[in-house]
Amino acid sequence: MVATLQGAEDDGDWKAAYLPVIEGETGPLETIAGRNVLLLADVENLYYSAREWRLTLSFAQLADAVQRCAGEAELHAFFSCQPGDRRQVEAFRAHGWVPHPNEIETVRSQGQTRRRANSDNVMLFWGGRLTGRKDFEVVVIGTGDGDLGCDLAREIVRRDRARSVVTLSVAGCTARRLDARNNPYIDANLEVGLDCLSKSTSRAGRGWFPKK
Repeated sequence: MVATLQGAEDDGDWKAAYLPVIEGETGPLETIAGRNVLLLADVENLYYSAREWRLTLSFAQLADAVQRCAGEAELHAFFSCQPGDRRQVEAFRAHGWVPHPNEIETVRSQGQTRRRANSDNVMLFWGGRLTGRKDFEVVVIGTGDGDLGCDLAREIVRRDRARSVVTLSVAGCTARRLDARNNPYIDANLEVGLDCLSKSTSRAGRGWFPKK
């Protein structure tokens, strides 16, 4: 995607190369302003969507942006991790997130070995549980994945567990099925802005928070 943005490889004002394809600020946040908000973040989808643009998403800055605008906010992060790896769990917790790690498994099925590293089912389970125990004014589904986003939005609306359901994703990495103009279960689409993104400096390593 970066190849489509003139000057995106420059070391100078790199943000200018991404405008207006990616907005300068995350939003529009008017839909959550002053309201009781639940954010369910599909960490891997958001992280790798940003990497499509050769950018790194800061979940610390994303938390700050949501918390500054919302009246009250619960932030829940869903991600896979190696068994016993607590570093990312602790990092999310330090920045105001409730972490939901899903340990990666290697399983054998039909004579083949496969790696299970998807957190969608965990996010669906907790999405139902969290919205079932408390009424939220707005539920923000942080993913560009059409299947996951549509399933969550539909069930939340059908059970009348929130006044409004919106999505949060990265520009150019959002399934068309999530478009609020065509989806009766979604009221608005938010996009991660350059205020929560930085230019990626390394292709190596994996982690939702940089190693210090």
